[in-house]
Amino acid sequence: MGSNTPRLALILLIIAVLFSACGTDETVQGYRVSVGAPTAPATPLPPVRFPEDEAPHNDLTEWWYYTGHLEGGNRRFGFEMVVFQAVRGALPRAYVAHFAITDVERREFAYDQKQYTGPQPRQDDGFHLRLDDWMMSGSGGTG
Repeated sequence: MGSNTPRLALILLIIAVLFSACGTDETVQGYRVSVGAPTAPATPLPPVRFPEDEAPHNDLTEWWYYTGHLEGGNRRFGFEMVVFQAVRGALPRAYVAHFAITDVERREFAYDQKQYTGPQPRQDDGFHLRLDDWMMSGSGGTG
């Protein structure tokens, strides 16, 4: 047996102890927890309604994104753009955006990101987000 035998035996012992605790009730820092206990059934979400559901809300975190493929001549590209909105109580709304594009043939990848803090215009016909010279909009489930 090699010099790693005691270390391997210790690792196997630790794994055995960890697995032996699975599926039983345990006490963690004075709290009794039941491993594998059944959870309550999921509450169904309300149906999505356009355009009001695609506009920014007062939710803790929301995001909007576009992904796709572009072709022109012999060139193919993949792209994604995402805008995240964070609402934290009385703090101003914060936005972070990310854009990436891949040139498939050249095997090149480029990306950029932006941040913005402040209000965005609320519109009844969907959403309109602007971060500097980047803009994303949609209406009725279409971009």
